[in-house]
Amino acid sequence: MDMSIDTAKKSIDMLHEHSRSVDTVYIGFYGGEPLINYKVIKDVVIYSKIKLSDKKIVYSLTTNGCLLTPEIADFFTQEDMNVVFSLDGPQEIHDENRVFINNEGSFCATIRGIKNLTEASKRIGRVPNIGINIVTSPPNFEKKYTKIQQFLESCDWYGEHVSVTCSTVDYGPMEEEYRLPQSEDEEQRRAQTYNPLEKWSKEYSKDSNGRGLFAEASFVKGLQRIHSRSVTKEPVSDYWMNGCCVPGSRKAFVTIDGEILPCERVAGVPSLGNVWDGFDVVKIRKNYVDDYIKNSIPKCKECWAVNLCSLCYINFYDDKEAYPNYRNSDCVKERLYIEDDLIRYHTILEKDAEYIDTLNSMDLI
Repeated sequence: MDMSIDTAKKSIDMLHEHSRSVDTVYIGFYGGEPLINYKVIKDVVIYSKIKLSDKKIVYSLTTNGCLLTPEIADFFTQEDMNVVFSLDGPQEIHDENRVFINNEGSFCATIRGIKNLTEASKRIGRVPNIGINIVTSPPNFEKKYTKIQQFLESCDWYGEHVSVTCSTVDYGPMEEEYRLPQSEDEEQRRAQTYNPLEKWSKEYSKDSNGRGLFAEASFVKGLQRIHSRSVTKEPVSDYWMNGCCVPGSRKAFVTIDGEILPCERVAGVPSLGNVWDGFDVVKIRKNYVDDYIKNSIPKCKECWAVNLCSLCYINFYDDKEAYPNYRNSDCVKERLYIEDDLIRYHTILEKDAEYIDTLNSMDLI
């Protein structure tokens, strides 16, 4: 099922209504596969340029690239669209999970889409706005990361202008008992958990900040988290709501039927309202403030990493309400990742303090 042009236009109308105080707005297209509904994408771009004529509009789209024809590539390039391709690495890795309905791998079609976009950019004389989203699955993470690194270095379209994000397959929320930080139970759980990208980077590269690796952006994000932390002389008694956004304030995701969710990364959570009736402030306060705080405090108050935590509303709800037991395993992983970030940050601080200084001029991702 595709989003209708009426729902899409209503979304832009709502964006216009709620962005009067800003000069720049961001419009992103996600799926499924958004290029299946390319006509609506094109209509939205045309409509938004009229409706939001007083603002700078930044467009982005996440796609597998299989339907990105030369004609679409020309349009995206003219509109300066930021295009993120779902590409998991060389063909043998990519085609493990990304296949067509006939079970044939999609690697060649994805590469064709990338090349169509780069060629369109060359014709116009512009650097292509390309991102790569890599998702890896077990087993043999480290071997796969090495192959991905070597593959990207061999691609003539890859370079400093290409941003890369990397994650592992998310199998969805799993109910699990909560483990107190630094307890024996947590140590047993940590023995089954590790950060494969961090482990690989230490073995593959002698550069402790990950420069030159496809995962550098992920490492920089972790370093920024530590660098921008609040530092106090005395222990603090208050803490923020983890990595939570203000739902509907900075970002909102509109589903095909017009329901509004906090962002494109969450699903199966209570909506914030819809594009026809607007935000449901009462519902937002109950689900995303009161219930979230009530269910988080008993655990977060015991956690040493609470002021560095980036966990948000993802995996915190079932279809209707707060269900925090889904997130207990995430708490263990998050503390592990924060510990890795702290070690990386202070290792670099001792060996390459000038690099740490460059974080001051970087925007927090």
